[in-house]
Amino acid sequence: MANLRPCYVVSSISRSGSSMAMRCLIEGGLDAAYDFHQEALNVQFGDGAYLPNGDGFFALQDDFGPDFYAKYEGRLVKVPWGRLRSLPEGDYRVLFMLRDPREISASMEKFMAGFGPEQVLAETCYLGAVNTLIAQLTARGMQVSTLHYADVVKDAEKQFASLGWPIDANKAASVVDATLHRFRLEAV
Repeated sequence: MANLRPCYVVSSISRSGSSMAMRCLIEGGLDAAYDFHQEALNVQFGDGAYLPNGDGFFALQDDFGPDFYAKYEGRLVKVPWGRLRSLPEGDYRVLFMLRDPREISASMEKFMAGFGPEQVLAETCYLGAVNTLIAQLTARGMQVSTLHYADVVKDAEKQFASLGWPIDANKAASVVDATLHRFRLEAV
């Protein structure tokens, strides 16, 4: 994989800050690919008073096939956690966002009552599933970093600088909106 540019990937279990991370990394200077049609999810699942991702989802519709790396080499892409294992060979830098499972569950319940399998995962085996996934990705040669949602809200510049990615960590941090951390552990 010599002379290839990395594909920068953001992922997480749902409701863990991957959209926030995408917005920040775009502001920090990475060129992102995403489908604007996915923004309709805010309207579909929002109740008018609550928009789950008011600043955007930054997601692809469904473009994770064999040409994924060739298509997105050098770009920033959000990949659902369940699709990470099946990405084709390539030079990947993965940021996996973490969040306290109780906060995930509370956010999922507000987003869409009875969210289903991901809510069960968050409530029962979150750490084991995340650790297994990260080990599998690392074994494939992917460089995996993790950031915790609460730590990014608390000190975003330090967290983004720790990635070592080609971004301006100060600019990335400038778009973090702490008021969007609506389901804090102490309130759950």
